[in-house]
Amino acid sequence: MALVLLCLGVATTACRRESTPKTARDWARALLDKYPYPAVTGADGQGEDGRLAPLLDSYLLYLSAESDEELLAAAASFDEVVTEIPDLTEAHLLRGVCLVLAQRHQEALAPLEAVVAEAPRFPPARWFLAQALFGLGRDEEALGHLPVIVEIGGEYAPEADQILAVAALESD
Repeated sequence: MALVLLCLGVATTACRRESTPKTARDWARALLDKYPYPAVTGADGQGEDGRLAPLLDSYLLYLSAESDEELLAAAASFDEVVTEIPDLTEAHLLRGVCLVLAQRHQEALAPLEAVVAEAPRFPPARWFLAQALFGLGRDEEALGHLPVIVEIGGEYAPEADQILAVAALESD
């Protein structure tokens, strides 16, 4: 199982930077199109920048995090956004991702399980939930998420397929 965990760790590090939108502003605009943010406005009482600020702040904290403490600060920031918009799936996901990357696997379960329940065919949620489960030693449960990722395809599928292959070899 150590080889499986090594593959998972290498893939996560690579996916963290590759799967991010071109800019934080693009990400925040896409979310605001999907979910209206409560009346938070800029200094002039108007404008988009004020509405984007909480989402941009959280996302930029995540992108710039270089330590576990910074990842935990980003997770706390996403938690504040989720308090304002409870059905914001992407904020739950990124909160869970920050917690997984900071090795806070138990804390990551709740937000990631919520995302998987809401969007069962969303590979990033399953990928990071599997990581949290691997981190807790719940390998069989973690492996159960990987075939869905392989079936759907996308950027996480090759790594999920490799982990499943290694797990199959180890079980023989």
